[in-house]
Amino acid sequence: MMDAVREKIMLLLEPYLASQGFDLVDADLTCGHEENVIQVLADKPEGGITIEQCACLNKKIRELFDGEKILDGDYVLEVSSPGIDRPLTSVKDFLRSYGKEIVFYLKQPVDGKLEYQGVVQRVQGEHVYIKRSGVEVIIPVQFINKAKQVI
Repeated sequence: MMDAVREKIMLLLEPYLASQGFDLVDADLTCGHEENVIQVLADKPEGGITIEQCACLNKKIRELFDGEKILDGDYVLEVSSPGIDRPLTSVKDFLRSYGKEIVFYLKQPVDGKLEYQGVVQRVQGEHVYIKRSGVEVIIPVQFINKAKQVI
């Protein structure tokens, strides 16, 4: 059931945030004994969402969710910036990461390895090209379990 609700949340959020000039980075639903929590990470396409924008989005997203009756009962809604340590999950994220050093944790090995760290050289189709120790490595986006910028 949680997966179905999370999917509904994502389907509502992506077009809504895009219409407001924001990107959906991630959304998560935690159902607990005491309370249900919906966490939304949003950002501007060029990066940098303000606290005021998060507060405004919180109010508007709550109205959207309440109108769609996302959950039975009350819930806590948290809208925030992904921060500098943001998870990188989509082709768009990797395009924004051009020239930056990224660490990749893979679901499937590439050249026998499940972890890579390198500088993003380009993104082409569904592949991220990184340079690691002077060697180019091609990582299929579908193989990426988790990735983040090295700080």
